[in-house]
Amino acid sequence: MKNDRPIIIAFLAVIFLVAVATVALLKFGFTALASAIIGGFTASFLYILIGYLSIRKAFAKPAVKFYRLFFGGLAVRFLLFIMTLVLIHRFVNIPIFGFILSFIGFYIVFQILEMHFIWQKLEKRTNTH
Repeated sequence: MKNDRPIIIAFLAVIFLVAVATVALLKFGFTALASAIIGGFTASFLYILIGYLSIRKAFAKPAVKFYRLFFGGLAVRFLLFIMTLVLIHRFVNIPIFGFILSFIGFYIVFQILEMHFIWQKLEKRTNTH
């Protein structure tokens, strides 16, 4: 658990920054932009959560299945990413540019945290074998 502390702190810092930015945007009347940022954050968080859960499952599998699950999960998340952008643009009335920037920005941040988690798990796995 001690090794997970930096990931948890970074995640909480991201949530804090989103909350502060959202409150500031709402205070200055940028409601649509605040909605776009919250939407991008939420979508990115859900995709990273899916990735995290699939990777946790993959670590219990042999190496060949691990890589299949890992890369298959990346492919599925990429397709979901594209579908989300198309659906948001088509059916939701929020600033698409703000949503895309938020979605991609948070996705990159969460992906960095996910990669840190994977490296830690792989390091533990190789040290025990």
